[in-house]
Amino acid sequence: MTRTKMIPLAAAVALLAVTAGASAAQADPMKCSNEAKTCSSNCKKVARGPLNACLTNCGARASYCIKTGCWLDGVQRICGLAKQ
Repeated sequence: MTRTKMIPLAAAVALLAVTAGASAAQADPMKCSNEAKTCSSNCKKVARGPLNACLTNCGARASYCIKTGCWLDGVQRICGLAKQ
């Protein structure tokens, strides 16, 4: 590869690295409270049964998360969350 072709390639790689780093720095930390808000929001959007049952389930999951730092969403277990 010639030098003139390598300069644009290097610039593209550098831009990609800076962009990826900037988006990671702006991401909110994973928190139990954020997962609880998402759960409640999802209940309101796609409640298949009584809304109260869905919201009660979110509350139980949030309580468990605050105790353990792990969120159980019914499919997967996400651990290492801030207990807030």
